[in-house]
Amino acid sequence: NLNIIHSSASLIFAYVLPHLVMSLYVNSRMNGRFRYTFWGEIYETVMAFHLVIPTMLTLISPKHGKFNVTDKGGLLDTGFFDFNIVRPHLICALLLVAGIIYGIVRAVAHTWFAVDPYVIALNVAWATFGLIILLAAIAVARETRQTRKSIRIDVAVPVILHYASGISSRSQTINLSMGGVQVEVPDNRHESDPIEAVDLMLRSGAINIAVSLIRADEKAIRLQFDEIPLARRRELVRVVLARADAWVRPPAPQDRPLHSLLTIIRTVFALFWLSFKDWRSEQKRQKVQPRGDEV
Repeated sequence: NLNIIHSSASLIFAYVLPHLVMSLYVNSRMNGRFRYTFWGEIYETVMAFHLVIPTMLTLISPKHGKFNVTDKGGLLDTGFFDFNIVRPHLICALLLVAGIIYGIVRAVAHTWFAVDPYVIALNVAWATFGLIILLAAIAVARETRQTRKSIRIDVAVPVILHYASGISSRSQTINLSMGGVQVEVPDNRHESDPIEAVDLMLRSGAINIAVSLIRADEKAIRLQFDEIPLARRRELVRVVLARADAWVRPPAPQDRPLHSLLTIIRTVFALFWLSFKDWRSEQKRQKVQPRGDEV
C-alpha cells in the first residue's frame, strides 16, 4: 500500500492517457505506412533477453565477442514451437499472469485487503497490456512449415503452355520464382493432357523451360521447373530478380493503432490455436502408429 505518487488513480489516469494517446497517434500518422503501432515494442521484447549476455560481454571484454550467422535457405517439413529460445519470455509471462490474477483478487476483495480498487485496476490493465506484448513476442518462436526453396514474386508475364499432345495454349503468370511458376488456367486441357514445357514471353525473346505439374485447381496451375541450362537460368534470374519493378510493391495501408492492437491479439490467439492443433495431430498420429509388441 505504498503511494509513490500522492494522487488518486483517476487523476493519474486522466494525466497519463492524453500523453499515451498523443504519442501513439502522432507516431502512427508520421510512420504509419512503414511501421505499425506496437510492433516496435514486440521486436524490442523479443530481442531484450538475448541481448543481455552479448552486450555485457562486449562491454567487459570486447575482444571476446563474436557474431554467428544463422543458416539460410533451410526447409521445414513440419511446424514446431521452439520453447528454448523463448524460455525467459515464458517465465516472465507466467509471473505476469500470476500478478494479474492476484491483482484481480485484491480488487474484488478490496475491503478485505484495504486497498484502492481503482489503483489495482490501473496496474492490472497495464500488466495486461504488457502480457499481450510479451505473448506476441513468444509467438515468434512458432516455426511454420517451410517447403519452398525460393521466393515468389507476383508478376504477370505472358506464357505459352506446351502439352504432351503437341497442342499449345496461351496464358499468363500469377507469380514466378527460380524454382517454378504459377499460371492462370486457360482451360481444362491440363486435366487429361500433361504440360511438358512453358515459354516465358519476354521483350527480349522467349525462354523455353521444361516443367512438371505440382498442383492445379480451377483458377491456377502450379508448375515446377526441371533442370535448367546455365544460359537459360541467367535469363530467368534477369526476369525474376532483375526487372525494374520486381521489388516494387503498392504502398501499405495507413496504420490504425486500434486495428494494429487487434491484429496482435489475433496473433496471440493463433499461437495457442496452432499449438493445440499440432498437439492434437501428434496425439492422433501416435494412436495410429502400432506399438513395438504389435508389429
